[in-house]
Amino acid sequence: MRRLAVFLMCVWSSLSFAGERVKVAISSKWEKEQLVLSFKVSPLDKLHKLNLEAPWRLKLGEQLSKSFAKTTYTQADFKKDLPGYAILSQVSADKDLLKTIPYELTAYTCTKDGSQCFHEFLKGDYHVENIPNSSNKNLKR
Repeated sequence: MRRLAVFLMCVWSSLSFAGERVKVAISSKWEKEQLVLSFKVSPLDKLHKLNLEAPWRLKLGEQLSKSFAKTTYTQADFKKDLPGYAILSQVSADKDLLKTIPYELTAYTCTKDGSQCFHEFLKGDYHVENIPNSSNKNLKR
């Protein structure tokens, strides 16, 4: 039993602390007062592939809870054709809060032959550009 526990701890630590094997390309655009964010994930090299069956997760900063329908996106929200996440802000979102999008992405990769799989964790801030100014939208001239 102790051997099994040591083995599982070794496997977990090797999966958790290995170097990054994925990259995320984040893009944004505005559509009718809504911010559309795209988190496109790809392997860092040709030796790995994405594990699309694993429990992927994208978590946005809690301060964005009023700007998006939810701040945690799971495997059910994952777009395999992207591959990644495409999310849309609320129409009533505070545009000042949308200037910086903190995120945590949990991704999974495997070697091309599938003999080893890895848990990836990426964390960062995405800075949105070209935020429309809606403050003078309702002003009369």
